[in-house]
Amino acid sequence: MTSQDMTNRDLAGQELQPEQAPSTPLEGFAPVSEGSASRSAAKRTWRNSRWWISMAVALFLILPIALNNYQVHILDLVVLYMILAIGLDLTMGYCGQMNLAHAAFYAVGAYTSAILTTRFHFTFWEALPISIVFSTACGILIGLPSLKVRSHYLAIATLGLAIAINDMLVNLNGLTGGPTGITGIPKPHVFGVALDSEYLYYYLVLTFTVLLFLLAKIITTHSIGRSFRAVREDHIASQALGINIAKQQILAFALSGMYAGVAGVLYAHMLSYVSPDTFQMNEMFFMLTIVVIGGMGNIYGSIAGAVILIVAREWLNQFQNWQQVVYGALIVALVVFLPGGLVSIKTLFQHRKRSQLYRVK
Repeated sequence: MTSQDMTNRDLAGQELQPEQAPSTPLEGFAPVSEGSASRSAAKRTWRNSRWWISMAVALFLILPIALNNYQVHILDLVVLYMILAIGLDLTMGYCGQMNLAHAAFYAVGAYTSAILTTRFHFTFWEALPISIVFSTACGILIGLPSLKVRSHYLAIATLGLAIAINDMLVNLNGLTGGPTGITGIPKPHVFGVALDSEYLYYYLVLTFTVLLFLLAKIITTHSIGRSFRAVREDHIASQALGINIAKQQILAFALSGMYAGVAGVLYAHMLSYVSPDTFQMNEMFFMLTIVVIGGMGNIYGSIAGAVILIVAREWLNQFQNWQQVVYGALIVALVVFLPGGLVSIKTLFQHRKRSQLYRVK
C-alpha cells in the first residue's frame, strides 16, 4: 500500500471519498487550538471585570465633590502613582526585568516638559508628545543592558544609569537649574480653560490614568502580555516557542519609559516646579514598594498598592516622629501576611471557603 492510499483512508481503515480526504496526513486530526481557548477565557474575564472598572471610574469621578483642596491634591498623587506603578509592573511584574531606573524615566519626562514650556515657550500639549518620546528613548537605552545581563546584575546596571541621569540633572545648571530645579512651569489649558485648580487638574490626571490603564489591559491580555510572561518564566522555553526575547525586553523598558514620561509631565505641571530631589532613589523604592505590596504581575495590584500606600503615608503624618516606624511596620506586616500582594486577598478567601466546605463533607 502506498502512502497516498494511506492518506485516503480514515483511522478505522475505511476508504474516504475524495471531498472527505484531508489534504495532509495530520489535517483531519488537528487538536482544538489552545490559543483560541485562551483568548476566549481572556474575553470572558474582560467582560466580568468591565462592571468593576466602570464602578471604580465612577467612584473616582465623584470623589472630589466630598473632599477639600488638600485631599484632592492627595487624590491627584494617588492616580499619578497608579500610572507609575502600572508602567513599572509591565517591566518587572509581567516581563520579569529588574528595573531600578523608573524614577529616571519619570525625571526625563518631567524635566523635558519643564524645559520646553519655560525656556522655549512650548504649550503643555506640544511638550507632552516630545517628553514621551524622550522618556521612551531613555527606556530603550537603559533597557539595552537587559540583553546581556539578568537578575541582580541588571538591577545594578539600571541603578547605575539612573544615578547618572540624576547627577546630570544636578550638574547641567544652565539647562535644568541645577540643585534648585525649575520653577514657574505653566498650567495646561483645555479648550481655552486653564486647569489651575486642584479639582480641574485632577480630572486631567484621571483621564490619562484611565487611558493608560486600558492600554495596559489590552497589552497584558493579548499576545504581547503572553510573550512577556513567557520571557519572565523561562528564556529557553520562550526561545523554543519562537519568541524574540530581546525584542520583548526592550519593548517592556520602552513601555516603562512611556508610562513614567506621561506621569513626569503631569507631575511637573501639577506642582509648577521640579527639582532633582524628587527623583532620587527613595522615590524609586517607593514605586517598587507599591508594585510589590499591590501584587506583581497584576495591574489591579498596582492600583490597590498606590491607593493604600499613599493614603497610609498621609494618614500617618499625625504620628510625627513615629511616622516612618509605623509605616515600615505596616509594609513588613503586608509582606509577611500577604506575600502575593493585596490582590491575593481574594484567592485567600476562596481557599478558606473551599477548605471549610471539605471539612463539612
